[in-house]
Amino acid sequence: MKLTFSKMRDVSDLIHTNRQQDFCDFLNSFEGDNILMKFKNILETWEYHVSPFFVISEGSKKINVSLDYIIKCITTDLAAIKTIIVDEFEIELQIPRKYELGDEIIPIYNILKSIRNDKVKIELDDLSLKDRQHVIDMLPAHLYTNIVQYISLDQSKILKLDNLTTFKFNFYTFDTYMFLKNIFGNYKREYFQDVVFHLSKRLGYDAIVASDLRDIEYYISKHNDEMEHQKKAMPSLD
Repeated sequence: MKLTFSKMRDVSDLIHTNRQQDFCDFLNSFEGDNILMKFKNILETWEYHVSPFFVISEGSKKINVSLDYIIKCITTDLAAIKTIIVDEFEIELQIPRKYELGDEIIPIYNILKSIRNDKVKIELDDLSLKDRQHVIDMLPAHLYTNIVQYISLDQSKILKLDNLTTFKFNFYTFDTYMFLKNIFGNYKREYFQDVVFHLSKRLGYDAIVASDLRDIEYYISKHNDEMEHQKKAMPSLD
């Protein structure tokens, strides 16, 4: 997917008009068997079309972090299925397969892959969201509590970067969803209006909306350089 000026403006509009399900659908349109691979592909797309760096606040400092470095830290072992035993139940846990809205801090209905005992096995992957939630609601209280406790203590699904305490994602939770919502939402309506206002006379509207943001930043830089050159070339009135 190419993150054109037009696409970025549309996605920003989804966020700022609180169309959360449509934003989820946009994130899920990226390739990947789960949210980890989708997140990685989104970052790769962002790196190519928007910027090769993120500016991350670390205490009072702002640090430029290479997306290439972040992407290389996203490895497939983070997506490994975990099996736990609680009483007579064998439970498989996975990171969510796609972005889905929910009120829970830990969306357990997206994390449970299967539940099995000596009588029956339920594959939750094959069920709709509503049916998955129904299965979770029917679990014995002690079983539900033990599963949530295990998930909340499991460190194997957390992406951390060396020396950056604020950059941490738990793939069991909505961490990556909130991060992506923030970076896409950073581009507000005024930004897109300013770009069109300043560049449309030189490039034309169609060329602007078909460009990606790395192209746009280049055009803005060239435009500013030309304006500065013209300013210096003007005869002095002194």
